[in-house]
Amino acid sequence: MYHVGYIGRFCGLFMVLRGLAVLGVIVLAVLLIVYLVRAAKKDHPQAGKGTESPAAPTPNATSPAAPTPNARALEILSERYAKGEINDEEYKQKKENLTKE
Repeated sequence: MYHVGYIGRFCGLFMVLRGLAVLGVIVLAVLLIVYLVRAAKKDHPQAGKGTESPAAPTPNATSPAAPTPNARALEILSERYAKGEINDEEYKQKKENLTKE
């Protein structure tokens, strides 16, 4: 008969316990990473979201309370120029047409 001794009887148990310990360490590492990511997002609530500020309105020569009828047209013109849809010459010409009254 084959004699395994005292340690040999528990070898399978130790292997299972060691496997569970390794698995526990992996689970703890994943939980730590999740916790750190969530904590970082709480510190910066705007992270990942579009944080661009809205375009500032075009200043008018008149008071801001009473915008001119062409204020929106000038704003659209400035946006098109900023996007590169029109060149310098077109921008200057159209702006002159809108501002002369």
